[in-house]
Amino acid sequence: MARRRLLLPKEHGAYAEIGFPLLTVLLLGVPSSGALLLSIAVVCVFLLHEPVLVLLGHRGRRVKREAGASAMRLAGVFATGALGSGIAGLWMSPPAAQWGALIPFILGVALLPLTVVRREKSLSGELLAAAALVTACVPVALAASLPMATTVAVSVVWAVTFALGTLAVRSTVTGAKGGAEPLRALTLLLALGAISAAVWISKTPVLPDSRAALAVLPGLVATISLMVLRIAPRRIRAIGWTIAASNLLTLILLLVLL
Repeated sequence: MARRRLLLPKEHGAYAEIGFPLLTVLLLGVPSSGALLLSIAVVCVFLLHEPVLVLLGHRGRRVKREAGASAMRLAGVFATGALGSGIAGLWMSPPAAQWGALIPFILGVALLPLTVVRREKSLSGELLAAAALVTACVPVALAASLPMATTVAVSVVWAVTFALGTLAVRSTVTGAKGGAEPLRALTLLLALGAISAAVWISKTPVLPDSRAALAVLPGLVATISLMVLRIAPRRIRAIGWTIAASNLLTLILLLVLL
């Protein structure tokens, strides 16, 4: 059981980054066969990440020695599932969804070098990973018959939410080591700017689905609160649950506004 748990993704925030956008577009659109198959492909790629890290030795030599065989089997299963369901899903989806799949694919390919050289945990690596996970909802949304404007609105809202959340967590954790003030100030400035932009966009009738911009507010309020209150890094679990609660509110707002 211990070895099996090691083969699940350890980055808890990543579950939210992939789960909430997918859930949003599936609830807003029509869960067609193509959309469901593409969702399965996305989840398989996500679950493939941990076995690959084990095989690369990034989880330590002991883990690779003890769980290497299981990692190899799971990597084969998830890779086959991702390839099979991905090809079938794209074949059953409209051309727009096929082109939309290029966005997360390109971002994922860009993330590979950082993963290989163990720079995935850098700030740039975490932001790139968040972008790749969020945009995985784009082909699913288009396969679920969502309009392009709605797809863009959902993607941008979640991208801004998770990018600012990543900066907030990073500045909180870095605060224990010192030198976090520039990042904290930048995060606070970006969050305040994003709130102003969201309010302005929501009042711009020319843009389709402009009201959806207000859905970023829960995540931005959580980010600003973390920066102002200066929560101690030892309370990282409470920080995680706070961000998860704000993500749930963002999901509800998107469903109501769209």
